[in-house]
Amino acid sequence: ADNPIYQGLGQLGQQTDQPQSPETAELERVANPHADTLYLTRFVAPEFTSLCPV
Repeated sequence: ADNPIYQGLGQLGQQTDQPQSPETAELERVANPHADTLYLTRFVAPEFTSLCPV
């Protein structure tokens, strides 16, 4: 991308391998150009599965 906010990113828009564990996963981020704006984000996961330790 030509936008300088995306410089230095290696995963965004690229195919990447799945990390071996959550501890080794790399999460890329970019600065929010509108930090004074409030956001609401909703994640919907209808097929969420969890392992119960009991």
